[in-house]
Amino acid sequence: MKKSIFFCAALFACAFGFQSCDKVDNPGSPTEAVIDNGSDLKDVIAKFAKDGVLVLPAGAELTLNEPIELDQTLTIVSDPEDPATIVAKANFVISDNFALENVKIDATNLENQLIIFSKDGSKIKNQDVYTDAAAKDYSLLGELSVKNCMIKNLKNSFIATNGNWAVVSLIIQNNIIQLDDESKNFIAFDNSGNCWAKETVIDGNTIYNIADATKSNAYFIRCGNASNAAKIFGTNNGTSVTEFTLTNNTFINTFAKKQFGNNTPNNKVTTLNVKKNIFVDVFRLNKFIQGNNTKNIENNFIAVEKTEKVEGADDIATTVESMGFTSPTVALDLTAVKGGLNLTPTGDAANAGDPRWIANAQ
Repeated sequence: MKKSIFFCAALFACAFGFQSCDKVDNPGSPTEAVIDNGSDLKDVIAKFAKDGVLVLPAGAELTLNEPIELDQTLTIVSDPEDPATIVAKANFVISDNFALENVKIDATNLENQLIIFSKDGSKIKNQDVYTDAAAKDYSLLGELSVKNCMIKNLKNSFIATNGNWAVVSLIIQNNIIQLDDESKNFIAFDNSGNCWAKETVIDGNTIYNIADATKSNAYFIRCGNASNAAKIFGTNNGTSVTEFTLTNNTFINTFAKKQFGNNTPNNKVTTLNVKKNIFVDVFRLNKFIQGNNTKNIENNFIAVEKTEKVEGADDIATTVESMGFTSPTVALDLTAVKGGLNLTPTGDAANAGDPRWIANAQ
C-alpha cells in the first residue's frame, strides 16, 4: 500500500520535533515552541500547526475541551516511542483530509463520536472523481487516517458521517482501541446520510470492548441503505472500483449482539479482502460480506467466550474453541507497554490477528 502524503509530511515534521517537559520547548528548532502540559489542543493547533502538520511533543499531556472544527488538511503526529496524550471531552469535526498518528487518547469523558464529518462539508472539492451527476450530492474527503494510536474508553462511534460523504481513502492501522460501548456503531457511515470509501484499510489493530457482551447491541460498520460506491466512483465496466481490506486484526466483542456489518454495498464492483483476523464474541460476519462482492477470504478464526454460539461465520472464519487468551475486561492502560495487554493467540489461530501479539513476531 502506498504511503500517504500525510505520513510523509509527518515524518518530515518529526525531524524538527519538540521535546517534552512540564513546559515543552526546544530552542533553536525550526519549529520552536513552548507548550505547557495541560494546554488545550484547539489552542495548540491555532498556534503551532504549520503547513498542515502539528507535531506534538514527546510525552506531552493535552486536553480537548471543545469540538475542533477542521476545514483544512491537518495531520497530528507525535513521537512513536513516547506519544503525546490527549484527554478528550470533545471531538474532531472534519471537512478536509485528517490524520492522527502516534498519539494516545483518553476518551473516558467523551460522550460524542471521536471523529465526525462536518454537516457543511464542501461539495466543490475534487469533483473530477465523480462519474455520475447524482454523486455530486456527496461531499468528498480525500483521506482519513488513524495510525499507531492507543484510545481508551470510547463510548460512542470512532468515526461517523454527518450527511452524504464520499471518502477516497480510509486507513485505520496498527492501533489499540478499547471501547466501553453497548449501543453505538464503531464506524457509522449512516449518520444523517450515506457514505462509502473507495479504499478502506483496517489492518493490524486490536479493537476490544469491555461493555457487557450480552448487551453490546451495535454494528461494527453501518452504512445508509442508499450508499452506492458505484454511483460515486464509477463501475469500470463492471470490475471492482472500491476495495475494503480487513487484515491482521484482533476483534473482541465488536459486537456480540448485532451483525458485524449492515447495509454495506452488495455489488461486484466492491472487493473485500478479509484475511488473518481473529474474532471473539462477534456476531454475523456474513452480514458484512455480501453475496455479490468480489471476495478474497482466508485464514480467519472465530470463537465465543461470553456468548453462547458462533453465528453467521460460515465460509468466512474457522470456529475454534479458544484463541488461547482471555478477553480483557478492564480499560486500556495508556501508561503501559501495549496498553498492559497480552493477547497472544495459540493453536490454529497462532499466526492470525494483530501482529503485535503473535509469538516471536518481528
